[in-house]
Order: sequence, then structure tokens, then C-alpha cells
Amino acid sequence: TAMKILHGLGFKQGDENKNCRDFSGGWKMRITTAALLLSSPDVLLLDEPTNGLDSIWRKKIGEVLRELANKGISLLMVTHDTEFAAEVADRCALLFRGSVLTPAEPAEFFSGSGYYAPAVTRMTRGLLPGCVKVEEVAKLLREKKCRHRAALRPELNGKYSAIVRSK
Repeated sequence: TAMKILHGLGFKQGDENKNCRDFSGGWKMRITTAALLLSSPDVLLLDEPTNGLDSIWRKKIGEVLRELANKGISLLMVTHDTEFAAEVADRCALLFRGSVLTPAEPAEFFSGSGYYAPAVTRMTRGLLPGCVKVEEVAKLLREKKCRHRAALRPELNGKYSAIVRSK
């Protein structure tokens, strides 16, 4: 139902009666997402779905997209948010001058990219190859399957900085 979708996106009772102009950019993005979900699409095209969202709602939108994919809805997303793409996407590709280049699973796609890669991939390149998510780095370090030690430091934006040192 409409109210279930709105509440799932963080809206409170009575928000449905407010004018859309009274909401911030991030909330307008949620309104748009709610409208799309109410249309029960077979295919959902998303352009920069994390634009204007804080880290908490960025994660929530990722959960919503995974849930939609699990229900059989096909998703096509355009984003510059490499961390979000690495976390959410099943396949990634680079669009360049009207062509689709290097389609691959996120780990392969981002590991081979020098510029378009999540921060964790750039920080651990050569030390922990193939890591595109903070959780992957943490798992390798917990399992002690590498010869490096690292500390993950939370940042104000909800992301992490990794400090990696050789033993």
C-alpha cells in the first residue's frame, strides 16, 4: 500500500498531506522513489539514486533496491557513487561516448579501474587485491588471510577510512 511504502522510506504520519515543495532535495528523491514503487514496474531506471541522501538513507535505498531485485524487478542505475554501485549492483559497466565498456561483476569491474573505483579499492590496491567493499577488507583481516593489518576508522559521512600497514 502507499502508506507502507511511504513509511518504509521514512515518512511520518501526515507527511502525505504536505506540499512536495516543502521537502528538501533528499526527501524529494524519496518522494520520487515512492511514486516509482507505487507504479509496480517490471523495470526501474534510476539516475543518481543517492543524490542528496545522507549515509543512513543511502544505505536504506540500497536495501530497497536489493529487495526490489529479489522480487524480480529489473534495475538499471546510472551513478557516479562507486561505493554504492559496488554495494548494490550485480553488474557494472562504464558508459563512454554512447558505448557500454567493460561490463563485469563489481569486484572485477572496480579492481581493474584506476579512476572509477570505490575509495576502499584505491586505498588497498596492491595490498588486498579484489576488495571493493569495506566489509570485504574487514573480513579478510578478521580471517587473517593477508599479511597486512588495518584499522577501519569511521568518518563523519558514514563511510570508513582504512589504514593498512604491512606486518
